[in-house]
Amino acid sequence: MSLIMLENKPLHPATLLYGLFSMILFFSVLNLFGIYKPVDEAYVLISIMLGSFGLGSFFGSFAKSKIAIRSSDGIKGKKHYLNIKIFYLLTGIAILFLLYDTLISLKYILEGIPAWQVRNWTLEEFGSQNPILSRRSFGEELFRTVVLSPMGMVIPPVAAYVFFDSYYKKHRNMVLALALMHVLMVCVSSGGGRLRMIYFCGCFFIAYLVFSNKKLFPDFKRNKYRRKTLIFGSVFVVGVILMTWFRVGIGYLWRQIYTYFALPPTLLSIWLPSIKEAEPTYGMLSFYGVFGYFFRALKMLGMNALVPSVYDNAFQHILDAQAFRDTGYGIGNAFVTPIYYFYLDGGKLFICLASVVFGVITARIHKNVSKKVDIRSFSIYALMMYGVFEAFMTIMTGVPAQIIAIIFVFLICGKTKTGGH
Repeated sequence: MSLIMLENKPLHPATLLYGLFSMILFFSVLNLFGIYKPVDEAYVLISIMLGSFGLGSFFGSFAKSKIAIRSSDGIKGKKHYLNIKIFYLLTGIAILFLLYDTLISLKYILEGIPAWQVRNWTLEEFGSQNPILSRRSFGEELFRTVVLSPMGMVIPPVAAYVFFDSYYKKHRNMVLALALMHVLMVCVSSGGGRLRMIYFCGCFFIAYLVFSNKKLFPDFKRNKYRRKTLIFGSVFVVGVILMTWFRVGIGYLWRQIYTYFALPPTLLSIWLPSIKEAEPTYGMLSFYGVFGYFFRALKMLGMNALVPSVYDNAFQHILDAQAFRDTGYGIGNAFVTPIYYFYLDGGKLFICLASVVFGVITARIHKNVSKKVDIRSFSIYALMMYGVFEAFMTIMTGVPAQIIAIIFVFLICGKTKTGGH
């Protein structure tokens, strides 16, 4: 089945997930740097998740589709385009906020505060007494959470699509410049965060695959775009290495790579005894990104009677996953895999059902971009692929910013025309 999916172009989400967990399981069994050996049950649960996801992907990939097919002279039906004015406005606002954040972070780093400490400050809850969050008002934090953070997720796939689509050639350089400025500021202001750089580079990589596989740019430009993509990717690989050096030192580069991908089975094993004894959260935890902010708003408005108790349990489990635990080589957190969330929601049965559902959804999104390539379908595909990549830590639907980002895609990429360009 994996080989069949590998033939589906562009890159299939199941191929990414299986490749990712193959590396995770291989690194895990090595038990380097004194990292604790995972329990056998953790490997069994991971196998159940992967098998169920694959089953859902199989049915989702081969189900009949009514999506319009891309032809050489356009789309048969409506095609979505970028509302460039809204994009510029929201991206400009995001950069202005990030500029201030960047200056604040640099101030503390130049004063001798370690970059990892600055990053830990940014990851704490709103209301925490640290130099980064203490200065923010509730209104500012709300705006950042509901608008700026989701918009930051949308900028990379939009920039990648615009870069390759000749229709946007007048805006290509400006969009790329703003996107680069944004991702660099995110990395610096967060104390050396590297996932956003990986996401940014990944968007351009899969954009090249989509455009190349669907022959959306002329053959004589293929090598030109290939060179640009390779150069772009190389620059960002160096950037990730520099960020690691900046935070922990270049001598710890291999250790950082290894522990990032070896940790999930170990951390899952550490959490298993407590999550097996916890009361079920019946889907609230796995879909916190969908329902969480709604119930949180009710609590802030004093309408506690309308908030189910399962919400409080789910929120506490989200906080628990961020807690640092001893893993043998040192402390680690957050890399608990989707199984942590699925198990708390309903045990092994929920792991099976939820994994099948996510397999179907991701396969349908892949099928969409395979049949109809426009800026909306690509942006949703890129967000989904990043969510699949994040599966070594969490589940996409549990992160509100990524769910709201999908809404932003529909807002920013909502213009339609019939036919081709």
